[in-house]
Amino acid sequence: MPGLTGKGGSASLPKIRVRLEVFSKSPIGIVGYQVPTSLTDPSGTVKGVGTRWSLTTIAYGNPDYARLFFGAGPSGTPVTCVITINGKVTERRSTEGPYGQTMCQG
Repeated sequence: MPGLTGKGGSASLPKIRVRLEVFSKSPIGIVGYQVPTSLTDPSGTVKGVGTRWSLTTIAYGNPDYARLFFGAGPSGTPVTCVITINGKVTERRSTEGPYGQTMCQG
């Protein structure tokens, strides 16, 4: 049969375990994420997550593996994100002030 054998460009690279977490003492409105080399969870927007949300997926390739986008509400209660790559925290950030927004990348 013509063509090359193999698993494809992404899946033939080493597997990387990526865990995304967002949490706050107040409800979180919307969380957006990107894990471009995940075959099952490359991106999404999640609404109504309550005070905590997380996703664990497998990515392939070299850093940067993932991004999280989120914001605080009118009370300004901080929203914190944590990105963990193969069990090691690579990013931790929090929003500041009412309607504060930030992004995590790790």
